[in-house]
Amino acid sequence: MLRMSRLAPAYPAESPEEVLKELVQRSLGELERAVLATPDGVVLAVSSSSDYDDMLAALSAAVVAGVGDAFRQHLLLGVRHVTIELEDGRVAIMRDLGSAVLCLVTRPKPNLGLIYHLLGKHESGLLAALDRYYARAAEPAPIERAQAAAPRAAYRVKG
Repeated sequence: MLRMSRLAPAYPAESPEEVLKELVQRSLGELERAVLATPDGVVLAVSSSSDYDDMLAALSAAVVAGVGDAFRQHLLLGVRHVTIELEDGRVAIMRDLGSAVLCLVTRPKPNLGLIYHLLGKHESGLLAALDRYYARAAEPAPIERAQAAAPRAAYRVKG
């Protein structure tokens, strides 16, 4: 008999934000925030939105930009994630997802086993949400589709 894990997402999320929110909620307070950014530091999604989170997301994106360069330089060595312990006991984990870098910020003295377990469980959902995000970004706008589908009329100039 198959049973769904309590820690596994109950449904496939539509957006990267939903996956990040799910990841933070399922961490039982171990994760404070999750930020998804491109390797050059552009924020794609955050787990929650507030003024403080916007500032933290901007700082995380700046760090991610540096980590993205490190990932590219050490790609052949098999580096998949970078873990940084902060002075107050919090931990920042950055994981390379190919087209994006995930940055997780924990509470002080976290249960890293639970966090890595949840990260493994949610990574495929996050990658699928990223694929959907990039697919939507590549779709032409409705106006462009209408112009492409409209028949072209040939006009003759009388002269």
